[in-house]
Amino acid sequence: MTTWIAILAVGAGSYAFRSGPLVLVAERGLRPQLQRMLGFVGPAVLGAILVSSLFVSGGSATWPGVASLAAVVVAFVAVRRTGNVAHALLAGLPVFWVVTPLVG
Repeated sequence: MTTWIAILAVGAGSYAFRSGPLVLVAERGLRPQLQRMLGFVGPAVLGAILVSSLFVSGGSATWPGVASLAAVVVAFVAVRRTGNVAHALLAGLPVFWVVTPLVG
């Protein structure tokens, strides 16, 4: 029973810690400068995930395969043309799936 109390306490604390800033800011709103900066958080996170998944394997730097690079290039072009990140998945994944068996 003590384990469940600890799990519930940690969950409640985590929820309060995460929702606290949202509750405090909800009435006042954010400054325009902060809103503009928050617009860069999503692309920065996606870029960090992409670079780490492409160039790091097993904790050491590696060079990505041809299929991965082809998919990234196609996904990049799709996002630049449409401005929609979902189109990166719709364009990049099929390229990756087709090129992977071709290059072995």
